[in-house]
Amino acid sequence: RYIIQSFIYFFYFQKSKKLEIYLYISIFWAVFNLLPIYPLDGGHIARSLGVLFFGPEGVRYSLMLSIATGAFIAFTCLQSNNHFIAFMFASFAYSSYEALRSTRGTYRPY
Repeated sequence: RYIIQSFIYFFYFQKSKKLEIYLYISIFWAVFNLLPIYPLDGGHIARSLGVLFFGPEGVRYSLMLSIATGAFIAFTCLQSNNHFIAFMFASFAYSSYEALRSTRGTYRPY
């Protein structure tokens, strides 16, 4: 309820461009943080859902999803010359790859 009231207040009653920019940044950051890449909150959610649905093997699945998502976004950012963001997502993908390598062989179903 308060979010909707804030949204109406910022967009209809305030004509300040700075407030609109802050609102867009906040929405972008929330969506960005929900990407299924492990250091972000979406990665933790993906890991929890993976363990919930697939058991201990779900950790590996979530790390594979994290690697694929991070590599895809890094490649897309390289194509559009956003080198800093590409490096950031490539480092996220690499850290997920290292975590996946360290979990290899540790799954014991019994």
